[in-house]
Amino acid sequence: MKTIKTFATGLLLAGFCMLHSAFTLPVLADQQGYPYTFGSLTNIPNALTNGATVAASNNVIPLRINSGLGVQALLVSTNSTNTAPFTLFFFTSVDNTNYTTQPWAVWNIPTTGTNVVIGNTNWSQLLLRGLAGIAVLASNGSGSGLLTGGYYTNASGQVFPLGVDFNRPNQ
Repeated sequence: MKTIKTFATGLLLAGFCMLHSAFTLPVLADQQGYPYTFGSLTNIPNALTNGATVAASNNVIPLRINSGLGVQALLVSTNSTNTAPFTLFFFTSVDNTNYTTQPWAVWNIPTTGTNVVIGNTNWSQLLLRGLAGIAVLASNGSGSGLLTGGYYTNASGQVFPLGVDFNRPNQ
């Protein structure tokens, strides 16, 4: 008789847990204490001519202590023969006032004529520990007709928002 009572209690408890989980709303990622900041580098012109460079001091990504960073670039060329890379140079700072004179990272994103190119990278909190901000210098190198802002619609009618965006947790 004791075995049946224990079994019934276990079954009742299991049923309660299943019922409870069926009526509990899922917890979203930003409700778990990890809200994030999404932004764009707004000081890069919509079109970069051959050899154009955008100053790093105009494009600063603020960081948080113990926070990683994701960066994405979405661009296209109006020149079908353009394969010159779009280059981003990343300069770091520990106080958001003084930045390194040599780039901490260099990211070359090759263009493929009039095809939309998407490049992205992620840096962990361990790699960014102690940094307060990253300034980004953008260069078109030897390419021509590079679109880095606005919107681009391809032949299939798909619309792409162009630009350099970032995302980081607010920890």
